[in-house]
Amino acid sequence: MSRSTPSFLGPLVALAWAGSVVTLAECTPTWAARFAIPATGPTAINAVLTHDDGTGERIYAGTDGGIVYMYDRDGWRSLGGRFYGNLSGVTGGIIYALHFHDPDGAGPEPASLYAAGQFRRAGSALDGDIVTCQNVARWNGTKWEAVGNGWAGSFAYALETFDDGNGPRLYIGGLGTTFAPALQRFNAGDNIWETPTPDPLFSSATVRSLKAFNDGSGPALFVGGDLPGAAGVVSPGVVKYTGSAWVAVGGGVTGVTYSMDAFNDGSGAALYLGGSFTFPTPDKVMKWDGTSLSSTGSNISTTAIGPILNTLTVEGETALYASGRFFAVGAGIPVNSVAKYDSEGWKGTGYAHDPELSQYTRTTSLDLDGLGETDRVLVVFDQTQRPSKVVSGVTTPLVDPTPASISTLATYRVLDLDGPGPQPAQLFVVGRYLKYAADGSVEVQRIGVFQNGGWVEFAGGLRNLELAGDVAGDLVNAAAVFDDGTGPALYVGGRFSHNDGSPANSILKYDGATWTTIGTGIQSSGLPGVVYDMLVHNDGSGPALFIAGSFDTAGGQPAANIVKWDGFTWTPVGAGTSGGVLRLLVHDDGTGPALYAGGSFTAPSNYVAKWDGTTWSALGSGLNGTCYAMTSHDEGTGTKLFVTGQFTSAGGSTANRIARWDGAAWSALGAGLGNVSGVTSTIRGRALVSHDDGNGPALYVGGLFSTAGGTTSRAYSVAKWDGSAWSSLDKGVRPYPEQTAGEVLNLVSFQEAGRNVLYVGGNFATVGADRTPCVGFARWACAPAICAGDVNCDGAVNFDDIDLFVEALGYPGGAGWPYPDCPWLSADCDGDGDVDFDDIDPFVALIGTVCQ
Repeated sequence: MSRSTPSFLGPLVALAWAGSVVTLAECTPTWAARFAIPATGPTAINAVLTHDDGTGERIYAGTDGGIVYMYDRDGWRSLGGRFYGNLSGVTGGIIYALHFHDPDGAGPEPASLYAAGQFRRAGSALDGDIVTCQNVARWNGTKWEAVGNGWAGSFAYALETFDDGNGPRLYIGGLGTTFAPALQRFNAGDNIWETPTPDPLFSSATVRSLKAFNDGSGPALFVGGDLPGAAGVVSPGVVKYTGSAWVAVGGGVTGVTYSMDAFNDGSGAALYLGGSFTFPTPDKVMKWDGTSLSSTGSNISTTAIGPILNTLTVEGETALYASGRFFAVGAGIPVNSVAKYDSEGWKGTGYAHDPELSQYTRTTSLDLDGLGETDRVLVVFDQTQRPSKVVSGVTTPLVDPTPASISTLATYRVLDLDGPGPQPAQLFVVGRYLKYAADGSVEVQRIGVFQNGGWVEFAGGLRNLELAGDVAGDLVNAAAVFDDGTGPALYVGGRFSHNDGSPANSILKYDGATWTTIGTGIQSSGLPGVVYDMLVHNDGSGPALFIAGSFDTAGGQPAANIVKWDGFTWTPVGAGTSGGVLRLLVHDDGTGPALYAGGSFTAPSNYVAKWDGTTWSALGSGLNGTCYAMTSHDEGTGTKLFVTGQFTSAGGSTANRIARWDGAAWSALGAGLGNVSGVTSTIRGRALVSHDDGNGPALYVGGLFSTAGGTTSRAYSVAKWDGSAWSSLDKGVRPYPEQTAGEVLNLVSFQEAGRNVLYVGGNFATVGADRTPCVGFARWACAPAICAGDVNCDGAVNFDDIDLFVEALGYPGGAGWPYPDCPWLSADCDGDGDVDFDDIDPFVALIGTVCQ
C-alpha cells in the first residue's frame, strides 16, 4: 500500500504531531476475516436468484450436489449443511428450484427461502439438525425445516407464489407420481399439500416452470412444461390457472416450456416462454401478450435445456435475459450462452465463456456496492467455471480465484529476524502456492510475511525451489531464526531437492541477502528427506538449531529423524527415533529446560519423548497414537506440558486426543475432543497454543473434531480450555462445502497493536456461528475499539493511516467497507457518526496520538 500523502492533506499533516493519548475500551473476542481470500463460489448451478431482505442483496444458488449457497459482500457460504437424496443421508440430493415465498403478502411476516428438487433429508450433521423433508424445504434463517409432510412427487422443478383468492399460496410443480400429481399447492392452515381445484388431471404431465402474471384478464398462475393442457382444456406446453378455472394460452405451444418470465419491451407487459417450440412458429423464446403467442426472433439453436429466461436490471437498463448453451442469437449475432432482449430486439451481453464447455447457464444480477440500480451487474453461472460478473461488456470472476493449497499446505510462525535487535517479531507463512492474484498468477510463493494488513512475498519467495522429478511436490514446512555466531539468519525446511538449480536437500539458510545451502542437507534413502519442524535450543553443548522430520541422514551423517546444527557441524540427537518427528518443544518441567519431541514413533518411547542433552527418556508409558503438537501452559498451578494428536489414551488412561503431563503423570482434559452424533470423520488434534485473549491465559487446541468436552458441546475444529471446562470460539470454523468438520492445522499467538491476537490456519472456509466466509486463515481477537483516526487499527494515529482514511471517505455510511476487523467509524474524527470531508481537519490534528 502506498504511503504518499494525498495533496489536500499535505499542508496540514506537517503541523499535526500532537502526542496525546486516546483511551480504548475492553472488548469481547470475535472472528475477523479481513485476511481471508473468499471462496470463489459453486459450480453446477440449477437455480439462482437475488433477494434483498432489507439488509442488502444476496445471491442464492442451488446445485446438483444438494447444497444451497448464499453470496454477499463477504463471500460465499453454504446454508445449513446439505440435502440428501435418501433417508440414510448418504447420497446427495439435487436442488432444481429456489423461491422466496411470503405467506401473508404485505403483512408483517417476512418472506422465507424455499428450496425444491429431489431429496429426502436436509441439514447439518455438525449441528445435529438434519430433518426429513421430501423434495421441498424452508430455510428459517438458521436451519432447514420440512414444509408439511413434503411433496411426494419424483422431482420438483418449480416453485411460485400465487394468490388464488385465498391469500398468497406456495405452488410446486414437477414430475408427479401416484402419490402426488405434477402440480400442488401448500395449505398452511392444514399443513398439507393439496391439488388445485378443479383438478388439472396432470397424471402424465411434467411441470417445468410456474409464473404468476396478469396478462390483462386478471391475475393467473401460468403453468409450463411437458403437458397437454389441464382439466380438459387443450393448451399444450403452457396453460393458466385463475384460481377457479383452467384457461388456454392461445393454442398453446408444441414443445416443452422450461422457463417463463414477465417483461415489457415497450409495447406492454407480456409473458415470455423459453423452451423448444415448433408451433405456433419455430423459436426458442415465445411471447404471450394476453391475446396471442408470437415468436421473438431469437433464432437460438441449442442442445441444452432451455433457454432459461430472467428479467433483470443491469447497469440501469431492464431487459429479458436468456441463458443456455448457444452461439448466436437474432440475426446471427455471436454470443456465448447468454443473450438479452429489449425494445430493439436480441443482443449479446459480452459474456465471454466458451459455450462448448458449458452445460446449463444461469443468470441473475447484483448491486455489488449497494449504490443503486445503475451499478447492478450481470452475474453468470455455468457448470464448468465459478460465477462471473459482466460489467460494460467485460467478463471477470465475481470473486478473485482462491488457491486450494492456502488452507492445507501452510505453516505459520512468529519470527524475529534480527534476534535481540530493534526489529519487531513478524508473522510468517511458509508452504507452496500461498496467495493468488486476481489474474490467477501466484502472488506469494513458498514464504510470505504479514505486512500492512496483507501477505507479501519474502526474499523472492523461493520461486526456483523444486523437487526433482516432481514438479508439484516441493514444499516448505518449517522456519526458524538461528544465530551461529555470525548473526541471526533465517532457516527454512521442507521437502525439496534444488534451489536455483543447485542441490539443496530440504533445508536452506537466508542471511538477509541470499539463500544458501547447508552441505548435503537432509536426506532419506539418498533422496530429499522431509523437515517438519525446527527450533533453537541449548541442550548443554551450546546453542543449536534442532531439526525434526522424516529422514535418515543429515550432512551425510546418520541421523534418525532428528538432528542438530550448530552452524558448522551436524550432530545426531542420540539414537533418534523409530518414526517421523512432527513437532519439537522446549519445556521446563521443574528440572530445567529440555527438548521434547512428538510424532509417529514408538522408540525411544511411545509417540512423545524427552531429550536432556545426553539421553532420551519416556514420559510414563506415553501415548497410544500419533502426537501432532505440544505446548507449555500454566493453568494456575504451574507450567505443564500439553500434547494433542490422534490418540485415545495417555499413560494407560483415557485421554481423547489431548492430554496433560505434569512431570510425573498423565491426565485428561475433561472429555477431550470428539464428534457429534452422525459425524464419522477421523478425530485428531493438530495444533496447541497458550494464549491470553484478554480474559486470562487459556489453552487453545485446533484439529479435526466437532466437540470439545462431550458429544453435545459443539466446537468445530478449534476450542478453548480454561483449566476446568471447554468452550467454543463462537462455534469455530467449518469447511466449504459444509459436510464434515474442517481442520485447523496452525494456532499462533501474536501481539498486534498492543493486543494479543490468535491466528488460526487450516482447511476451512467459514468462521463463527454466522458462517462468515474466510478461507484458510482467520484471526480470533478483540475487535479493535474505535480510536478516532487510527484507521488501520495499529494502536496509533500516524502516516500509515492516511491512505485508509482517504479510502474511508469513499464508503458512504460504511456500506461495503472491506476491513471488518477495523471499524469504518475509526475515520470519524469529529464524532458526528459519519465519515466525510468535515473529518479531514480533526484527523490531521490527531496524527501523532497513541491509542490506549
